[in-house]
Amino acid sequence: MSKKIEKKIDEITKKIESEPYNADYYYSRGCAYGWIGERQKCHDDYSKAFQLEPDNMIYLTNFAIMAKEITVHIGQALIPVVENARADKVIDEKFKNLRKTLKNAINGSDVYVPPVGIKDSQHIKPYEIALYIDGAVILKKEFPADSKGEINGDNIFDDIIEIIKKIFSREYLKTA
Repeated sequence: MSKKIEKKIDEITKKIESEPYNADYYYSRGCAYGWIGERQKCHDDYSKAFQLEPDNMIYLTNFAIMAKEITVHIGQALIPVVENARADKVIDEKFKNLRKTLKNAINGSDVYVPPVGIKDSQHIKPYEIALYIDGAVILKKEFPADSKGEINGDNIFDDIIEIIKKIFSREYLKTA
């Protein structure tokens, strides 16, 4: 079986050499690498397919599933809001509920979600939050203060949680 897959990988590699901007080829080769246990090569090809077609949810999902880390970057103005949410265990509870939701969405099967790290960042706007998967920006959103200069910290992570849920549950496949 692996000889057939290795031959297929060679065929796809030749196609990539002649059409290096064809995301389908990278995706197909990534699948083949996955079948023979070449995890890093699989992830690299899924990453390239996603880079070429960032709006393709299939490429995003496979790239994310093979990811080593998910990082949420928060802008400087949001740090106190996020710290308060962390102290109140709001963020932990949201991610805990996400894992339960994913388990239920996949008929009780455990769904691997890479560790999610939260860190402050000076590379984004002060009122912005950004989701990165293995260094690729997946989502950016601003949370400006209201007229009193306050920010509602309860829903800052809701969009992040929702996109992670869609990616890892493969929810988009149910609507296609």
